[in-house]
Amino acid sequence: MKAVSTGSFPGLCREYGISRKTGYKWRERFEAGGLAGMEEESRKPEGHSMELAEEVVCRIVRLKKAHWH
Repeated sequence: MKAVSTGSFPGLCREYGISRKTGYKWRERFEAGGLAGMEEESRKPEGHSMELAEEVVCRIVRLKKAHWH
């Protein structure tokens, strides 16, 4: 594979019109996961810093139901 065996990785990135940062990121993904590592990754955050724990949300819902008029 050209990207793995090339002598000038920055030159290869220029040839394909991508930044070195992107090239190194893609190479790292390929080395770690092969072609499957090249799949588009979700940009959705895994969580939120202000997110309440599930047990807290459940307790709030139970309290709301208990005091619903």
